[in-house]
Amino acid sequence: MTPDQEPDALREQAPPYAPPPETQRLIDELYREELLALRRKVQGAEQPDTIRAMASLSISYYAAGRKDEALKMREEALALCRSVLGNVHEDSLQAMGGLAISYDDVGRKEEAQNLRNVVNATRAKNKAAAELINKSTSNPTP
Repeated sequence: MTPDQEPDALREQAPPYAPPPETQRLIDELYREELLALRRKVQGAEQPDTIRAMASLSISYYAAGRKDEALKMREEALALCRSVLGNVHEDSLQAMGGLAISYDDVGRKEEAQNLRNVVNATRAKNKAAAELINKSTSNPTP
């Protein structure tokens, strides 16, 4: 084995490093906090990627047991989604679904169910509209 091949051989022998799950969760959470702060600063709060970063961070908070913070962030993300993207956009529907989970956790069952009903009805309408569009573009009238 030549000296330039030694690092590869050693790397192949060593087991891959993965941090413990709790450490990885903290790393992910810190990354998402930094990403959201940077997106807010550079792109602005109402930019869709910033809103998605907020939704992603709310998932990290929820997974970490920071459910009150997750709820607040999910409410803010949904308000921004509705304002920027509208009620029928998939990002808005995903934000509603996440907020429904948080509402369930704090005992706001009726509000959670109402959000789920809106999501399901809107997705059904979106699907029907997409099928009509696909049908009309695949069989144009002469």
